[in-house]
Amino acid sequence: MTRRDFRFARRAAILSALTGVHLVLGSLSDFGNIEPFRVSMLWLPAGLAVAAIMQLGRPAVLAVFVAALINNLQYDTSLGVVFAIAMGIALQGAVVTWLIGRWCRVGVWAAKGADPRFRWSLNQSEFPVFRYYGLIALGAMTAPTIGALILCGSGTASWAAFPTNWIAWWIGDALGIAVLTPIVFAAWSRWKNATETFLWQQPRRRLTRNPHAAVTAVLLRLGLNPGRFRPGLVSNGDRQCWAG
Repeated sequence: MTRRDFRFARRAAILSALTGVHLVLGSLSDFGNIEPFRVSMLWLPAGLAVAAIMQLGRPAVLAVFVAALINNLQYDTSLGVVFAIAMGIALQGAVVTWLIGRWCRVGVWAAKGADPRFRWSLNQSEFPVFRYYGLIALGAMTAPTIGALILCGSGTASWAAFPTNWIAWWIGDALGIAVLTPIVFAAWSRWKNATETFLWQQPRRRLTRNPHAAVTAVLLRLGLNPGRFRPGLVSNGDRQCWAG
C-alpha cells in the first residue's frame, strides 16, 4: 500500500464515521427544542462539522451535508426544504472554517505559512481567543439565516416565529462550535499524527534498512506474534528481531 492509498482509505473511513457520529450527536442534542423550527440551544453537530472540515477540507463538507440531510428527513417537511437546510448547515461549517483559518491561522484553510496545529491558549500572543469566539459568533449566523428564511418563506413556519427561533438556532450552533470544535480538533490532530507514524512512517523507515524487521514490527503492533509461526524470530529483552 502506497502512502496515497493509505491516506485515501483512511479518509474514506473517517468520512463514513463522521456521518455516523454527526447523526448520533444530533440525536443527543435533540432536546429542549424550540418550536416550530425545532432548534436546540446546544447543537453539538455544528462543532463536529467545523472540526472535521478544519482537518479534512472539502470532502468533509459533503459528509456534513449528507449527515444533515439524513438528520432532517425525520421531520415532516418537504424534501426541498430539507435539502436547502442541509446546504446551509454544510455551508456554515465551511464559512466558520474559512474565517478561523484566515484570521486565526489554524486548520487546512489557514493563511499561508500558518501552523496547522490548533494551539489553544488563553495567552493572546499565542492564540487570539477573543477573535476566535467572535468569528464563531459571526460564522454561526449562516445556517440560522438560511434555514429560517427557507422555513418561513416556504410556509412551513410563520414569520412571527422568525426572531425567537433564529436567535435560539444561532446560540445553539455557536455554543456547539465553541465547546466541541477545540476538543475534537486537538484530539483528531493527535490521533492523525499517531496513526500515520504508527502505520506508515516507522515501518517504511525500517523497511529500507531491514525488511524482515519492518514486517515483524507491523505484526507486533497489530497484536500478532510472528514467533508462533516462524522459528527464526528471537527475543532480546523487550525487542524482537529476526535471527540469522
